[in-house]
Amino acid sequence: MTVYKQGDTSPSLTLSDPDCPEAVAVAEDGYVFVGDYYGAGVEVYPPGATSPSERLTNPNIKELFAVGVDSQRNVYASGWGPQYSYSPVIIEYGPSGGATNLGLEDMTYPSGVLVDKKGDIVESDFWRAVINIYGPGQKYPTSTISTSTEPDRSALDRKENVIYVPTGQGDKVWAVRYPSGSSSKSIAISGFAAGAAVVPAPKP
Repeated sequence: MTVYKQGDTSPSLTLSDPDCPEAVAVAEDGYVFVGDYYGAGVEVYPPGATSPSERLTNPNIKELFAVGVDSQRNVYASGWGPQYSYSPVIIEYGPSGGATNLGLEDMTYPSGVLVDKKGDIVESDFWRAVINIYGPGQKYPTSTISTSTEPDRSALDRKENVIYVPTGQGDKVWAVRYPSGSSSKSIAISGFAAGAAVVPAPKP
């Protein structure tokens, strides 16, 4: 994993990761969280560190697709449960230890996860082509945004009124009004659209 300051073309830091890095999230205080696909763990990097200080794991997740973090530095990892079972899960890791399977329903392939400022969990569901929004403490989506094709690791803008939705093999990133899902426009890219990020980054 490499870190680039805004406007630079050469990395300012290179983070060591012994596994297969699949997803990344950055907390407001500068902590970096890197999710490993096959190891299904989350490496924790303190600000400025190039080696992880700890690794977050839970037996309920076996393949990791995405990582998110909220304003309290709770970390969310989405993926599948026991290998080959295709059971979707989102695990919450507390900042001082402990992990919880949130038991969220109506998921198939949770390819993206983030948390908005209200504490809603926002899940990109690749197979169902929807963005599921779960209110705090809710097991079922409180609202849903339909997408044109399979959404991957989405990103909210700083004001949280637009969500940018990459579409995998669709070779596009859709800009969609959040949370209404209206007034979408697309940004064409060349190649598989697996993730999105915004500048300046939103504060979780």
